[in-house]
Amino acid sequence: MSTDLPFGLTSDPESLSLLRDTLTAALRDHEDAPAHLWDVLSREIGMGGVAIAEEHGGMGGGAGETWAVLEALGRSPAWTPYLASVVLGAGALRLAGGAQAERLLPGVVSGNITLALAYLES
Repeated sequence: MSTDLPFGLTSDPESLSLLRDTLTAALRDHEDAPAHLWDVLSREIGMGGVAIAEEHGGMGGGAGETWAVLEALGRSPAWTPYLASVVLGAGALRLAGGAQAERLLPGVVSGNITLALAYLES
């Protein structure tokens, strides 16, 4: 996979290559066990924490790392809650801050909590 990022996003090319290679290998190795895929990605590899701050147990990555993960996931037929939980749900929590973010974000990192952004709810 290319290490070039669109839209002027920048990140360490070596880190992005390692991230993509690790994710691609895990997706390939677990394609026959989709029920366990997110468990493997979040608990064993740490994908749930790629874009979450280190203070919450995450890797502290930014848009470049998020793009790399989404690109690798997009090349796979496997479904994961990465976009809904980590990008949208945890992203909203990070922006909101406060006690709920402090309480929930470590669970997203560990894979124990899966979020959904209910932005159309009254």
